[in-house]
Amino acid sequence: MDQSLTVMLLDKLLNLLANLLFVAVVLLGAYIMRRPLRKLLDALGVKKVGVSPGGEISLECFENRMADAYKKRLHKLPSENERRRIRNIHQCLAPVVLGRKVLWVDDYHAGNKDEHLAFAEMSIEVQDCRTTDEAIQLLDVAARGFDLVISDWSREGEIVTQPSAGLELLKRIRDDKKLSIPVIFYHGSVPQDELETRRRLSLEMGGGGTTDNPGKLLDWTVGELVRTVLNEEETY
Repeated sequence: MDQSLTVMLLDKLLNLLANLLFVAVVLLGAYIMRRPLRKLLDALGVKKVGVSPGGEISLECFENRMADAYKKRLHKLPSENERRRIRNIHQCLAPVVLGRKVLWVDDYHAGNKDEHLAFAEMSIEVQDCRTTDEAIQLLDVAARGFDLVISDWSREGEIVTQPSAGLELLKRIRDDKKLSIPVIFYHGSVPQDELETRRRLSLEMGGGGTTDNPGKLLDWTVGELVRTVLNEEETY
């Protein structure tokens, strides 16, 4: 067999195994917590999962929204492996994250339209706000019950010599002892060295992932929401 073909087949096999491992780990966690999760999902109404507000099956709509986000952000469609992973996340984890709430801080929300709509197809509720002050005000209201913050990195008009608007938001959240909410960053495309710098700064300040990739945003968002559900069930 041609060596390049062998390498290609091995690469596809490894990608498939990685996807299966990801789903298996999540399902194992769900199995361990199956009884409390079943009570939670019964209370939330799992029968709603898989159907968008308009009544159509949402998996196809979800995949289309994610494809649109890839085209806009990365100027390409998701690969076969990425499409499979996206589909698995929706089919396996939508029941777990149903009704979870995300606060999305960005001064230009029109740029995230497709990602918002994809989350809606998983029945994840997203509330937009534009400034750090507005975000802190919303987070201070306990009844809002947000499970995750997604933030941009920088905003129009900020002073470049100061910490970015996203890092300032993260600092204020971490300085507030009442707030233990996870924070991830989603922004436009930047060079790899700048992306690594942003990831390092975020981690040093207690933040999570930093990405310009819609697939990674989906992975990290759903992963954090699943973790929140399991942590809540452990306290019951």
